[in-house]
Amino acid sequence: MENLFRKLTQKNHILDSYAQVAEKYVLPEGDSYRKFNPGIDGRDLKEFEKDLEANLEDCRRFLLEGDRDFLPQILRQVPKSDPGKFREIYLQSLRDKILQKAMAEAIWPALEKRLSPNLFSYRLSPVYGQGAAVKRLKKFLEENANRGFVFKTDISDFTEHIRHDIL
Repeated sequence: MENLFRKLTQKNHILDSYAQVAEKYVLPEGDSYRKFNPGIDGRDLKEFEKDLEANLEDCRRFLLEGDRDFLPQILRQVPKSDPGKFREIYLQSLRDKILQKAMAEAIWPALEKRLSPNLFSYRLSPVYGQGAAVKRLKKFLEENANRGFVFKTDISDFTEHIRHDIL
């Protein structure tokens, strides 16, 4: 646990996490950003970068001191493709996005070891993903003389209907 916390609070680790968050918003030409909806603090990527060192150090102190809470999130209603239907999204502060990315990156290797080899989604390794799942399925069907079948389904509006109080 101590090694995990040491990794999490390293300046380079937090900088890498910032770069991963920012990368999602960089336009193809690389010199400007896509629309970024700031959280409750109102800070966007350009503002954060103006004093990058100090802001990254603030992220690090947040982790080291452990006596502050994450900032509240802003609830937004985003229209769905069906007229009159909306999806709820929550906007985080940029600092909190960076910190949560840093935490996820720090704990992922330990989690990855415990995941089923049959779980193909949400994995970082290139040996997983949709292509790998299709290959595994084809191999299974070939080995079992096509005696199996595939059933793909999706739960409509799952996140809107799951009992969050239980989670």
